[in-house]
Amino acid sequence: MDRELASDAIVELIVRSDDLPADLSSTEPPDRTVDILRRSWEPWLRNGGRPGSASYVGPLEHVRAAAALDALKCLTPRDPARRGADHEIDRTHLVALAHRAAKSNERRCVTLWVATMMWGSGTLNGRGPWRTAEGLAADQLGSLLTQSHRNLRDGDLASAYEVASLIPGSGEATFTKWLWAASLGLPETEVPPLILDGRVRATLASIDVRPSHHPAGFADYCDALRLAAAKLRTTHELHGATPEKVEMTLGRIP
Repeated sequence: MDRELASDAIVELIVRSDDLPADLSSTEPPDRTVDILRRSWEPWLRNGGRPGSASYVGPLEHVRAAAALDALKCLTPRDPARRGADHEIDRTHLVALAHRAAKSNERRCVTLWVATMMWGSGTLNGRGPWRTAEGLAADQLGSLLTQSHRNLRDGDLASAYEVASLIPGSGEATFTKWLWAASLGLPETEVPPLILDGRVRATLASIDVRPSHHPAGFADYCDALRLAAAKLRTTHELHGATPEKVEMTLGRIP
């Protein structure tokens, strides 16, 4: 994938959109609030699910379970009069946890990873809690998180992707969320890692931009969005454009 050509195609797609996102003009960081049903997560984070059920993956190692439960702290309660989810998790919550994990501390990386899994699963949850418990039950989780985090600190996106792809229970849409969240505590990262899920891939495919499903392809994708954001700021005066906001825009385009 040619990064310059890809960035040009992305810019053209965004600027000819009938509904240009307002946040591309704003210098404020995006909100990205997601609703959470806390009680659906607690059994999985505390002990790997419910003992006796077919999906039970516990018991979890005590220190790792404690790190997982730390992700439930400081969630924002929702109005109890509203039906459905009872808490919210947003980008600010992830940023705070990412700064705590910025030195690749294993326990804090586990907490951030769990919070990211909750954020990525959202209200519907689906298999999110179970997949998270699967990861928590794996002996190699801590080392995979800390190594991929170190790769990010070193600016090695391809290696970070390669290591994160080994996290149990994670596909590309999930483990790239971890890389993105981890980078929120590393503001000096020149080419930040970005979420690459099915919606983003579908939008990119519509303009014939197809990052390969390999570490080098992920690095190409992230750099193309960095270039696209710079072009939106300088050529189209969308001064709030960042790689993250470009990724969000791609995910919203039908």
